[in-house]
Amino acid sequence: MDNSQLLVERIAQIASAIKDAAETVPRNQEECRHIQKIVVRLSELLTLLKGSEMLKHPAMEPILTDLLDAVDRAHKLVTYSQQRHVVYLICGDCTPTRNLSKQMHHARDDITRGIMLAVFSANTVTAIHRPAHNGQSDLDLVHEKSFGRLSGFKEFDPVELKTATGHFSDQHIIGQGHFATVYKGVLNNRIDVSIKDHVRSIEFSVERASDGLSFVSKLEHENIAKLLGYARVGGGFDQPDGKFHLLVVQEYMPNGSLESSRRIDWSTRFRIIKETASALCYIHEQRIIHSNLKSSNILLDTDMKPKICDFGVGRVLDHDDNLTIQDPGSVGYMAPEYLVDATSVTTKCDVYAFGVIILETISRMCKSGNAEKEPACRQASIEWAWEVQRQKNFFVKKHGMKDLFDLSMCEESQLKQVERCMHIGLLCTQYKPEDRPTMPDILKMLNHGQKKLPTPKQPSYTKRRAPASTGC
Repeated sequence: MDNSQLLVERIAQIASAIKDAAETVPRNQEECRHIQKIVVRLSELLTLLKGSEMLKHPAMEPILTDLLDAVDRAHKLVTYSQQRHVVYLICGDCTPTRNLSKQMHHARDDITRGIMLAVFSANTVTAIHRPAHNGQSDLDLVHEKSFGRLSGFKEFDPVELKTATGHFSDQHIIGQGHFATVYKGVLNNRIDVSIKDHVRSIEFSVERASDGLSFVSKLEHENIAKLLGYARVGGGFDQPDGKFHLLVVQEYMPNGSLESSRRIDWSTRFRIIKETASALCYIHEQRIIHSNLKSSNILLDTDMKPKICDFGVGRVLDHDDNLTIQDPGSVGYMAPEYLVDATSVTTKCDVYAFGVIILETISRMCKSGNAEKEPACRQASIEWAWEVQRQKNFFVKKHGMKDLFDLSMCEESQLKQVERCMHIGLLCTQYKPEDRPTMPDILKMLNHGQKKLPTPKQPSYTKRRAPASTGC
């Protein structure tokens, strides 16, 4: 077992001890509960990292060492809070202090920074391998008539969907996530559709599923993928502990997702960014939070028009009073406050994810002559963008933005617009939710290119590692 693996094991042990100790503290209970919550999230994240190759990367060891130190300090503070009589505490720099609450706050902040650094360094989204799909689906195609219907949606016969996908064959797979597989299908009426098979065993009520699917069915926007219906396979909604598959049918997008589309010119990219922003504005106006926004959930139709998918249903399936990090494919788009506290889900989480998408979309136009100079995607795109900002005073000023990008995808006259979008992406990915703009604000920034933009603040966790390549 290498050092990073040992560090992860040790962090997990201390996190477990903190979780138990926080249950019995007679004082500083609120601070201890905050620390308890954050170490639980840390444990979930490290569980995902455990199986990744990036855990072996040299950059991870110092980050995990710092995390171990922060978690160890937090454990001492929580343990100390179990004592009923306190005179002073000697901690960290051996300075006596009575302000235990303040030290807990500092320890919690250090763990938060460590979590963000781990996400940046591991680039979790690309590092964790998806489970392979091994042949035919083993779905039990028993159509239970006892299931309650979901109002407002067409219920497909599972046999029709099985036929439409060639018995859920590998040849029909067009996308694969950690907990779902997407198939292309042709219905009996010869309409092309995509069929998403949620392969988890999940417990939820028919009321929850019905509510979630119903509000998605009522969304009307040209940049939101249209859901056509569903099918249920296996156990029943009416059985609280029943196991089943939910097959969701939606319109088929022939150009795949934004994630899979590489050779797109800037004009098309910019239009995709603006239309996605428009759809998010609409979603937020309906008082809905997408909560799973990422480039693989932005689909492209025949005319390269973006259509957002995978919200509502995904939220219903994953919803709990205490959400957990279940899909490693989403980690790179998660806002810091959600990473450390699953209950902190607001529209600003969507804004953060949208900012990551903007920067990811721009970074993919970098010159690619040298593989080592290609910026990583997702969270690493944030660090890449800050490195471009840092170099503005010398490299970019001397050589110009044109040396960063492949001019076959971006004309020199468009570089100011690209730079402005990068600035907007950095505003969207600010550490504090209150420092991020709202989606209506973002849409105005995108549509009014001459308006002066606020100055973003660089998060500390983007500074501590070796600078990311600018692709220069």
